[in-house]
Amino acid sequence: MAEKTIKISDEIYAYLESLRKENEEIEEVLVRLLSPKDTSASIDDVFGKWVGSDKEFESIQKVIDSTWNEWNKTLQASE
Repeated sequence: MAEKTIKISDEIYAYLESLRKENEEIEEVLVRLLSPKDTSASIDDVFGKWVGSDKEFESIQKVIDSTWNEWNKTLQASE
C-alpha cells in the first residue's frame, strides 16, 4: 500500500494521541475513526451532542450518507 504524508497541527496530533488504545498506532486511530464500517462509535462520540433540530439533523445525515456512498464508489473504482 502506498504511503502519504499529511500535515496536522500539534493540537490535532495530541487529540489523536488521547484517543489511542494500548499498542495502537496513530494510523489505526484514524482508520478506526474514519471507517464507515465502525459502528462502535456514534456521531456523539466523535463530534459531541447535537443541539440542532431533528429536521436539521436528518438533512445533515442525508448529506453524510450520500458522501460516504460517493467515497465508497471512488474507492471501489480505484481498486
